[in-house]
Amino acid sequence: MNRRAIVAYIAFGLIALGFALLAQLPASLAPRLLQDRSDGQSMRLDDARGSLWRGSAEVSITGVRLGSLDWYLSPLSLVLLSPRIDWQLDGTGLSGRIELDEAFFIAQLDGTLDLKRITPLLVRFGMDAEGRLRFDKFQLTSNRREASLAGRD
Repeated sequence: MNRRAIVAYIAFGLIALGFALLAQLPASLAPRLLQDRSDGQSMRLDDARGSLWRGSAEVSITGVRLGSLDWYLSPLSLVLLSPRIDWQLDGTGLSGRIELDEAFFIAQLDGTLDLKRITPLLVRFGMDAEGRLRFDKFQLTSNRREASLAGRD
């Protein structure tokens, strides 16, 4: 076997090892990544389980527990430098997708939210609400200059 073939095998082995290690990244990294992006008080993920690619955690916003959040982060979307996360909030019927790119951010939301779940958030602003919010193909799109909302009734 020549020297070039040996170098190629070693390089391939190191790349394969790198992918194997990436595939095993724990979901406990998600709260740390989120905390680095916010003040640590807005949204929290606790008790993360699974992997970074497919996991779940208890989600709370400003200290109010909303339930268990399940997510799937597409590895291919990371390779294409356009991360895509599909998510679902258990017990609410809410689900959606978040897509990121250097030029835009898209968040899609479908489902129904019982306003009693967010009453503790509203109380802080002297508000109370009853009923349900229904999201049907609700989408927030933003680029560096403007944001837009769309949905169906």
